[in-house]
Amino acid sequence: MTIHISGSKSLTRAVNPIKVAELADGCAPRVRVMALFGVNDQAWGMVRVDTDGSVFLMHMYVQDEIVWSKVDVSVTFAA
Repeated sequence: MTIHISGSKSLTRAVNPIKVAELADGCAPRVRVMALFGVNDQAWGMVRVDTDGSVFLMHMYVQDEIVWSKVDVSVTFAA
């Protein structure tokens, strides 16, 4: 399974990630999947796919909200 996330002015949070999608039944990964999509100063922008099919944008290492000028990432995993 491959998902692609692309957009401009995307908001991320460290504490309460932004849910951007829900995968159909049978399409979720067996373990949580995370992929780096960018670095902004000390923050790492991440896409996270949970085992229930929820897809989130988030960041790590900085507590504030961040608006990313461009997000463009593909993630591939076994469902």
